[in-house]
Amino acid sequence: MRQTNLTAVSLFVLALVGSSANAADPKPAEAPAVESGATLRARYNLPMPGAEHQVVLYSSYEHYGRYEQSIVLWKDAQDAWQRDRVHLDGPGGMLSDLELKIRHLKTTLDPETARALDALLAQPSLYTETPIRTGESQRKHFELAIRGPGGETTAAWDNNLGGQLGQVVELMKDKE
Repeated sequence: MRQTNLTAVSLFVLALVGSSANAADPKPAEAPAVESGATLRARYNLPMPGAEHQVVLYSSYEHYGRYEQSIVLWKDAQDAWQRDRVHLDGPGGMLSDLELKIRHLKTTLDPETARALDALLAQPSLYTETPIRTGESQRKHFELAIRGPGGETTAAWDNNLGGQLGQVVELMKDKE
């Protein structure tokens, strides 16, 4: 009888521990593009914009030169697409801490680019597309995170990207 009571108490305690461990769901992990971009921005005390619908691109490269970039697109209160870009470049290798240049640019997407981005984000197939890698491998690494009206998706690649995801990346670029 005593053994039965101990077993019942043990099961009860295990059930309590298990349920309390699951009671508070952990915060969902951010997409790698968001985490990498936030880390770059934090190094230079620059904010990471965020919105319900946003597109985030992070890219990096280091060989003879060092390059790191975070681009965030989001819609403001007036329903206009905004672009916030942080770009770091300088020498790579053993000289990587010398002459690093950081640029921070904020712009509004032109109407044509904004319409094209809205059209892509409205496509359900964008959120289920398998990344289409094109061209030869580069030394650059890219991460993309999209949270749009049709869902969420992420991609990572080391060369050019085709398909609808590649079209989104092309629209994110500055025309400077």
